[in-house]
Amino acid sequence: MMEESKTVLFLIFNQPSKGSINMQKILLDERQVSDAIRLKVATLRKRRWLGLAPRFLKVGSKVFYDQNDVQDYLNTCVRQSTSDTGDRQ
Repeated sequence: MMEESKTVLFLIFNQPSKGSINMQKILLDERQVSDAIRLKVATLRKRRWLGLAPRFLKVGSKVFYDQNDVQDYLNTCVRQSTSDTGDRQ
């Protein structure tokens, strides 16, 4: 059985301000997000085309998702019951 390699990109951005702060972002590719949240890659692609969450970054022809944006998306999916539409105030 062949084991699939998993790559996580770490990008460091310097935030321009007094006493420059290094901010680390963990970026995932669409396959990693697909595996993590159990949606097909095709579903993620359709959601991007429709402008739906989760937010994504496009670097050239490559698509990445910030781990925090994926978690924010999952947080919006939490429901209390089957009749909960998620329209909480």
